[in-house]
Amino acid sequence: MKLTSGAARWQSLPELLVDSAARRSDSVAMVSPTETTSYGELFSDALSLADRLAPARGQLVAVALPKSRDLVVAWLGCWLAGAAFSTLDPSLPRARAMGILERLRPRLLLRGAGEPAVAAAGSQSSRSAITSTHGRHPIGMKRFGAPDVSPRS
Repeated sequence: MKLTSGAARWQSLPELLVDSAARRSDSVAMVSPTETTSYGELFSDALSLADRLAPARGQLVAVALPKSRDLVVAWLGCWLAGAAFSTLDPSLPRARAMGILERLRPRLLLRGAGEPAVAAAGSQSSRSAITSTHGRHPIGMKRFGAPDVSPRS
């Protein structure tokens, strides 16, 4: 709950986090061996991805990304979009990854741009493919079981 003008106004946790990130937009949110990311950058990319993930609200999204800034953006983007997510290790053998995805039946699969998709065209699903690029780090987004697609330039 957030107090405004003496009256209590309810805010969800995602709303509180976005507000907090906006107040600290230039502060460091993440540090990796290759980059430093501010709250403003992190949440800008996560909100952009959340807009693209809106069709998955209330459904499962598989996230096949290595440990990175992109993984955090994907987690936040799913959460802000109201989607559930399951992280899938992108280094799993293809057959194992496909078995997991067949059991999960996610609405979407997020993967690193340029990385091979773990869900190939061999799946029996006929769902269409979509792609997304956000911020400095493109994340390929496809409907599970659709042919592999690359992010837009």
